[in-house]
Formats: sequence, C-alpha cells, structure tokens
Amino acid sequence: MYRMRSLLVICALAAGVVGCGNEESGPASFASARRIDSLDEIVGGPKSLGRPGDLLLENEFFRAVILTDRPSMGPHISGGSLVDLDLVRNDTRYDGGFGRDQFNEMFPMVSMNAQATAETGGVTIAHEGSSTEAAVVRVHGPGEPFLSVLGILWGMVQMPDMWLTTDFIAEPGLPWLTVETTVSFEDEGPVTGGAPVDYPEGGIDILGAGLETGLVFGDFFLAGGSLEVFAPGIGFDEDGAVFEANQAGINSFLEPFAFPFVVGVGEGISYGLVPDAGELYVPLFTASQTALVGGAVDGNGEAERFEPGSTFTYRRHFLVGHGDVGSVVDQMIDLRGIPAGTVRGHVLERSSLLPLSGISVFVFEPGAEDPYSEWKTDIAPTDVLDDGSFGGRLPVGDWELQVYERGRGRSPRLPVTVSEGDTLDVRLEAARPGTVRVRLVDERGEPIPGKVTVFRTDGASGRHPALGDSFIAGDPETVAFAHDGFTDIPMRPGEYEVVASRGLEYEIAVSDPFRVDERSVHDLELQLVRGIDSEGWISADLHVHSSPSHDSGVSPTDRVRTMACEGVEFFATADHDYISDFAPYVEQLGLEAWVSTAPGVETTTVELGHYLAFPLQQQFLGDVGGALDWTGMLPEEIMTGLRELGRDAGYEPVVFVGHPRDGIFGYFDQYGFDPFSGDVDDPTFRPGLLTLANTLITADAASLDMDGIELFTGKRIDLHRTPLQRELDGFADDDGTDVLDWITRTMEEQEGLSEGVYRLTGELEGQVDDWFTLLNLGFRMTALGNSDTHSLTDTEAGCPRNFVASPTDAPAFIRAQDVADAVRDHRVVASYGPFLTMHVDGAPIGSDVRARDGVVGIDLRAQAPSWMSLDRIELYANGTLIREFDVPPDTPSDLRFETFIDLELDEDTWFVAIATGSEAMSPVFTSVEIPYIPLEEAVTAALQPIEAIGSFLSDPVPFPKIHPITPYALTNPIWVDVDGDGFQAPGIPGWMVPAEP
Repeated sequence: MYRMRSLLVICALAAGVVGCGNEESGPASFASARRIDSLDEIVGGPKSLGRPGDLLLENEFFRAVILTDRPSMGPHISGGSLVDLDLVRNDTRYDGGFGRDQFNEMFPMVSMNAQATAETGGVTIAHEGSSTEAAVVRVHGPGEPFLSVLGILWGMVQMPDMWLTTDFIAEPGLPWLTVETTVSFEDEGPVTGGAPVDYPEGGIDILGAGLETGLVFGDFFLAGGSLEVFAPGIGFDEDGAVFEANQAGINSFLEPFAFPFVVGVGEGISYGLVPDAGELYVPLFTASQTALVGGAVDGNGEAERFEPGSTFTYRRHFLVGHGDVGSVVDQMIDLRGIPAGTVRGHVLERSSLLPLSGISVFVFEPGAEDPYSEWKTDIAPTDVLDDGSFGGRLPVGDWELQVYERGRGRSPRLPVTVSEGDTLDVRLEAARPGTVRVRLVDERGEPIPGKVTVFRTDGASGRHPALGDSFIAGDPETVAFAHDGFTDIPMRPGEYEVVASRGLEYEIAVSDPFRVDERSVHDLELQLVRGIDSEGWISADLHVHSSPSHDSGVSPTDRVRTMACEGVEFFATADHDYISDFAPYVEQLGLEAWVSTAPGVETTTVELGHYLAFPLQQQFLGDVGGALDWTGMLPEEIMTGLRELGRDAGYEPVVFVGHPRDGIFGYFDQYGFDPFSGDVDDPTFRPGLLTLANTLITADAASLDMDGIELFTGKRIDLHRTPLQRELDGFADDDGTDVLDWITRTMEEQEGLSEGVYRLTGELEGQVDDWFTLLNLGFRMTALGNSDTHSLTDTEAGCPRNFVASPTDAPAFIRAQDVADAVRDHRVVASYGPFLTMHVDGAPIGSDVRARDGVVGIDLRAQAPSWMSLDRIELYANGTLIREFDVPPDTPSDLRFETFIDLELDEDTWFVAIATGSEAMSPVFTSVEIPYIPLEEAVTAALQPIEAIGSFLSDPVPFPKIHPITPYALTNPIWVDVDGDGFQAPGIPGWMVPAEP
C-alpha cells in the first residue's frame, strides 16, 4: 500500500500536479443581506454567536453575521459587531447552521472609542444586494469609551463627541468583506462617504494624533481563543513579542507593533485584516484583546479639533482563508495589486516518500528568524487528494521555505526566487520522527490517567512558538495527556527523559534517559502511586474554561482529558456567559470512574466583576446555553439571577465572586472594598474616582450576598496577601524581595505589625487579607481556589484546586448538589499542593464549636507527596498570626506534619491555617515566565505620557510578574463560641492599619 501511494505521488509530481479533481466553473456571483429567521440559517461553529433576528451578509465566498442591537455576551456590550464568519462550504455536513466559525468578535475603534448602536434603528440593511450590486449592513451610533474609566479622562483631552456609521459590505465576486467606518461630528444621522483618512507608512502617533490633536481609526480585532494569531516577523508568537517589548521598556502605544497584515488561524478557516493602504499598527496585542490601527487624521489645531460637519472614512478589508496564513496573503496580494508570483509544491516524508497532509510550510525573508507567511498542505477546499500539496502567491523577491511540524523538527531552508507572473514548482522533505510509547499504571499495574512531560536531556527543546508551538514554561520538548493511560508521542532524534504526573495526590515517576532515532519506537511504562490519603475529600476545580468561552480554544473533549490527567475529580464549567455541560464528553471518553462534572457559568461583566455559579442546567436550544443576560444589572441582581437559574433546574446553586482583586475585572477593586475599615455587619466600600463614569458602581450598589470568594486564581499568587509596605518598597527597589516574601507571614512580622513597627501597604490589597477582614466583620464566605484555566498547559487544570468534603470518594457517584452544599458549608481547603486539615475539639473545617471552659484543642495535619516541598504551617486566630511551625525536612512519610495544641480563649475566635513550601512545583505546575499584564496597567501606561492626563494617573503598583508556583494551602475557618451566646464577630484588629501614602 505504501509503495502504491508513493508511486501515485511521484507520478503526480512528475506531471506537475498540485491538486486533483475535475475543473468546474465557480458558483454564480451574488451578494445578499437579510435577517436571520431560524436557527438553520445561522453560520454556526465553535464561536458562533448569531441568532434569529441578527443580520446575515453573504456572497458566493463567505457568510457573515452582524449582531443587531443586542450585546454580544462577550467583550462588546453594544450591538452591531461582526461576530460570525465562515467560508461557503460545498459539504452538506456544514449546512443548516453547522458551520465552522471560529472568530470571536470585531467592532470599530476610533481613538479608543468603540461604536455603540443608536437606541432605535442602529443596525439596518442598507442594501439587500443582487448578482451585480453589493449588499450592505449598516451600523450607526455614537462613539463611546470602550471602558467607562476613559469617559472621565476624555474631558481632560477634550475628546470630541462623534457619531460613527459603519458599513459591512459584501460584493459579488470578491472573497473579502469590506468595512467602512465614517465619523461625523455634528450630524446624528447615518453619514457615509467622508474624506479618506491617511493610511500612514513608517509609523503613527497613536497617542498624540489619537487622543490630543486628531483621531486614529482601527478595530478591536478580538480573534478569540480558537484562533492562533499570526503577524509577519513574529509568526505565531505574539505573547513572546509583547513580553520582549515589555522587558525592553517599550510602551506599545508610543511605539506600536507594525505589520502589513494580521491573521487569525483556526481549524479549516483563517481570518485576516488589512487596511486600504499602509500598515496595521498594534498598540494592544493579545489573542482575545487586540487593537489594530490603520488610519489617522490631523485636527485643525483648535480645541474642538474639527469643523462642524467634517466627516472622515476609514476603509479596511476582512479576508477569509481556508486555515493557513497563505490563503489570506493571496487575497491581500489581489486587493493591494502587489506584483507577485506563484509557488506550489508537495511535502514528502524523507526516506518513505509518503505525502504529509496538514503539515506547515513557512515562508521567511532571507535570513529572518521568524516567518512572513505559512501554508498548510492539503487543506484548500478544492484539494481532494491527500498528496501533501501546498501553494499560493508571494510578492516578487527572494524567500526561504521551511517545513515544520512538532516531533519532526525543522527542515533545511530552501531558497527560492519569485518572479512576477511565474510559477515555481518545489518539492520539500520532512524528517521521519521516532516514537515514544508511554504506558501509565497504578500500584496494581492497571492503566491510569496522567500527564506526560518530555524533556531533552541536553536542555535543547525543539519547541518554536513563532512556528505555532504553544509556549510552555520550563522548556519541555512536549506535554501529552494520557487519559486512558496510553499515549504515543512522535519525537525528533535525540536523548530524552519523561516525567509522568497526576496532580497533587500522586508521586511523580521519572524515566531513565533514553534515545530516540528516526523510525525507532521506545516503550516506557511508568507507575503513578497515590501519595496522600484524602478519604472523605474530593479534588475539585470550580472555575474552568473551554471553547464555548470567547477567549479559550480548548475543546470540551480536551478539557475533560486534562482534568482527569491532573487528578481533578470534579469540575464545574465556567465558560464566559455560556452554560455548557461536559457530562456527555466524560461518557464519550470513558472517564466516569475518574472525573465528574456539572454545568456552571462565569457571568463576565466588563467592569462590575465576575460572578460564578454551579450547578446549573444547559438549555440546548437557548441562547448561549441559557446564560444570564447581565446587561444593566447590579451585583445583587446578578447573584439573584444566577440562583434563580439553578433553582429553575431543581438545584440550590453556589454563587461566588472570581478574582476579586484583578483590577478592572475585580469586584473588590471596582467597588473599592476597604479591608482596613468597617464595623461588624457594615463593611466599607469606596469606589475610585475613575469609576464615577459607570453609574452602576456606587458604594450603595456593592453587595456581599455571595456564598464564596475565589482567593486563589490560577497563577496570580501575587494577589494572595497584602504585602508589608517594606516588602512592596523592597521589591520596587529590586532588593531581592520576591513573591514568596509577600505570601509568607512570620511571627516577627506579626509582632511588628501589632507593635506598629511595620504596616501593611494600602496600595495593593491581598485577597486573603480581604477575606480575613470580612470574617472579622461577621461575613461567612467560603474561601476557594480555582485554576481559571483557559488552555492546556499555561495554567494547568487544578492549579489551584479545592479539597471538598464529600460523602463519596468515587467520582462516578459524586452529586453536584453535594459539592455545592459542602462549598456553602465552608468544608473546603483551597490548595496549590498540600492537603492541610484542621480540627478544633474534633470538629472539622467549617464547623461551629462551643468551647469548654474557654479552652480548645487544635489538631493540624499536612500531607504532601515527596516531590513537593512543605516548610511552614501558620495558624491564625481572628486574622492574627498566633503560631508558626517549621516542618522538618525530609520527612519520610507523606504525612509531613502533625501537631496538637491547647489554646485558652477569652473571646469568640475563628481559626484558619495556612501551609507553605518554598520550592517550585515544575513540571506538575510550571512557573510563570511570561508575565500577565493587567488591562488597566496597559491602558494607564499608555495614557501617562499625555500631559493633560498623566498627572491625574498614579503609577501602576509594581508586583512580581515572573515567579515559580510553590506549595500553598489554606483552610476555611472553624468558629469557636466561648460564652455560649452564639459567635460574635470580633471586628477588625487594631494593628490592621495601612501605611501612610
């Protein structure tokens, strides 16, 4: 069979054939705009948001959906955005609303103002189209700050009021969607055909022109998590490019990235954006929040900038390819009239001559480190033979071609010269990989789910983020998830070792070094042994994302696999404003014995915080699975609405707030919760001045009606504790202070706080200390730790997680309501590693205890597998550290620490314990090597150079952005009533005073 297939390919090459199939005339040209009347008319796909009532814009090449006046339930809180786009597919599998849309959302941006829709008639069909005339969907409305905080700042720079009219245009015979945005300063009606903006080449003054003297034009191009973003000169590594710019101290608003085009590449489809001329300038660059600027106009030098009646039009084009970069570049060459030639060819495996389908061919400028473009083999819609063919056009000039696929490594580069109008035929070869075949077993020799991390023994990882490999901290060669205990991993020749893991409750297994050669197969069997006894507790992750979330591309199947392989026994889905149910995928994978799940949701307001709830029920025919439409709601109304969703399905759901100190996405930050003041039952909220533009953010609107608070979120360990002012100053001065100093509290520090020698900073509040204040004020919210994972490897499933008390240890028998009830009853330990338990007079975590004669006995136990460090135990009473214990090193047992102490109490007291370790947990939980940049920090850094605004903005508070993930665990409280009259909250301790500003 192989010889016959190879012979066919060789014959095809000899004949100069790139694809096979009968030549047919293309479809008749047309363009149409119409209202969607039923679900079988939508585009459909993993990121599809269009519903009946929205507008469908199409021609013979593509189908697009523009929202009507409703918000997207995504990043844009107005209507009129482009949300769905797919190729017209000649395959009945994609008919009836089952398309392959993978694009998130795009909407216009003029000087950081987004386009809202007018109150009535904001989104209309301007032209229905025909076989000879364009179809046009028109969006009209005011330009408004995309964040309300900017509304206050715009007055300082005298940002002019503006009205925007955006036309989405489908023309017969053209494969791209044209977008025209016209800005007007007087006429509130739709206006088109304004004076063309300038399309600069060689640079653009985004801050000066855009915010002080004129306007800049562009789009929020929110590609979303299902697409890999590509730009010439950085390839697929936008995270690395942004990181390098930050390390170099570059303000990307002052020195934006500049590209001829930007592309988002998905499975079987790709999307590109190019302006009418010039380049795209990128001041804000992430996969889910990218601003692309292409045009600018100068003002008249007066305060109002533009004469009444002035109008300007910015024109750009949205290109739709078939799953690689090259098919988008082909359209850009046509659109811009760039002199070009054609390159076509085949990719074969070296030695076997087998054709390779789905492999990438990268195009480089001569000597360049990162690629200009990329083709994939055998993915063109007209390519019906898996013969390893690829092809497309390139601008005239010299180029280099290179084949790459992880596991095979990079081929040598082939220099080519492209001449105008000519066709160049090439044949490329890729190395044949070896294979590592891994089998994971438990103590009985039975297959067990686990994660497999492969390292080169010489440290020379073959990962190339610019070529499409996701970045993984620690530089492994690859990571694989063996959900059924087996995995085959293709590997380039070299010497390797394998680390097998299964989360926090198991020992790791490390192979001996071994060598892989071309065509060789190396078999490994590694045993994963349970390291701790967690009987009566399950491992749960209650904040988990996958492809229904706009900013995640992890399929439901892969999400289930990662949970099982990381030892998570229960997880609640928490997709952004989408209720999803993964139980069918658990069953499909046969993992019922290892993991259980429940539908949930993360209600993702733009500026009022994020609210999570489970268990809920997915409505399969409902919009976004039946998620809550939070538009215009106050926090109390959101939490009530989430509870009603669960009760309607027969549950009593848990509602909790996620990452409350995450800046503009953090509930406590936005509503200004003050942990240093307040009385029992009367906490203090002081919203900041910059939130005044949002009428929903007031002290009176703040609510504490949640069941829990997420104190640990993913790898944001900088948010755990409020640092001492000296620690914050020391870190700012680069004196060696790090995040481990911040999250560790010592008795010396506590005594210094109590004596007034030290003070906590008032500039950067920690979530644990926020929670301590709430406990002291009489509020009982359960402390939670969740991964908030959006990916496979950046933040691992269950990093961190919750140990939740459970009537069963068998995942197949876990009831979601039992988990919710245990969370509501505070029977939870939030952990990045250790399994820490506490009993007071024999009562477990979450209990109320009546002290006998004012004396209680406290039992503390900490378990951890041998690979995990465990150094200290901290015991808190009413938020004050009262005991610290050193854990002896090299404890032979997995029970690493146990102690029993008697304490005499003179007031009602709640107790919490914390366990910490100092060593990195890689590769189980990888370190943070590319830092998280909060949105408000990026915006603040951008605006500070503006004279009218800079003095009004404070410098961002520095915090550790690069750090290891170390063991850390926190129990929920046990409340002790000393005098039998019920627990009386003690109030905020006297030492809880912030340092002077």
